[in-house]
Amino acid sequence: MLSGLFLLGSSGAAVPLTQLNKAYIKGICIRTTWTAIETAQGVFDWSYLDTAVAAVPEGKEIALLIAMGGSIGSPAWLAGAGVVYFSYTVAGVVYSVPVPWDTVFMAKRDAFIQAVGARYAGNAKVTCMDVSAFTAQAGDFNLPSDSAVVQDLKNKGFTSAVAIAACTSAIDVAAAAFPGKDIQLSIGRLSSAYDAVNGPDYVCQQIVSYGQTTYPGRFIPQKSSLMTTTPASTDTKLFAWQTLKNGLPYTSAQFLWPAADVSSAQYAYRLNNYVPMSSADMLQATINKALSYPILKLEVYPSDIDQAWSDAILQAAADDIAALAALVEDVPIDPVTPVVPAPPVVVAQINVDYPESKPFAMPIRGRAFKIPVR
Repeated sequence: MLSGLFLLGSSGAAVPLTQLNKAYIKGICIRTTWTAIETAQGVFDWSYLDTAVAAVPEGKEIALLIAMGGSIGSPAWLAGAGVVYFSYTVAGVVYSVPVPWDTVFMAKRDAFIQAVGARYAGNAKVTCMDVSAFTAQAGDFNLPSDSAVVQDLKNKGFTSAVAIAACTSAIDVAAAAFPGKDIQLSIGRLSSAYDAVNGPDYVCQQIVSYGQTTYPGRFIPQKSSLMTTTPASTDTKLFAWQTLKNGLPYTSAQFLWPAADVSSAQYAYRLNNYVPMSSADMLQATINKALSYPILKLEVYPSDIDQAWSDAILQAAADDIAALAALVEDVPIDPVTPVVPAPPVVVAQINVDYPESKPFAMPIRGRAFKIPVR
């Protein structure tokens, strides 16, 4: 089970060894794109990933975050392969991207996942593969909410069932291509206009249920927008974070933005919704929100690591996550064959109490942490 603090590498950038070698950092998320690797259909440039994977020291784990859809990750050659596209506009710029449930797109996506698995699944340092491809932008789970685009996508076959199948099929392919490794998928919300009956969270709720039932201990739902204003686990309304909470204990969250950014012209204090706050306080408040669930894998920006104001905070967070992860029993499973159906989950109540001597008191002190006992 993947857990701990992971350094969030920049896409296509060299591995930042100074930050990665900090004792409290468990591993690194190596980021790149499908389009950077499969430069033409069936033609692969592995040079960046080979170099980055080799640069990671033994004892550190690697999660592969390869954007595989939307405006960032989709190879241009897909357009000539019969893939169906849709268009949307952001800030006056028109983007044309593959329909995520198009059968040709999914076939090419699956072949790519298999190729990545054939090259890296045997590397002991590689412990996780992200399969987030249901997107219009970046690597997050999203579709445009504009009414005209929603109608266009419905005309091109969108239903909640189709969306669920597009994501669960990617999970299945990756689970087989990376035997015994963890499989991560970004989750989010869709506009209620896509499914007025079941609501904005239904698709991802079903995906998370499928992943954690079929691949217990291996499937990890991920939210990529962790910040100081993220709802705490005990809040009345959690919105999209409710789906992540439903997926406990195997979950991941990525910082929305570096806490270190308090001066850039456009994004200063973005982690605190643009309200001024010290970097240390933003970092601590964001970690507190994550540990209120608790989320066991956190992706942190390099600029927040190895700082005078951050080392103690991150070390304490790593210790807290390790203590929580130790309470979760890893279940030995067949690395390839899905476990269907899964047995009922029996919930045991275990109180997690942190000593008062902790340098940063976490809000989870004294709350009941529900651990599945299989």
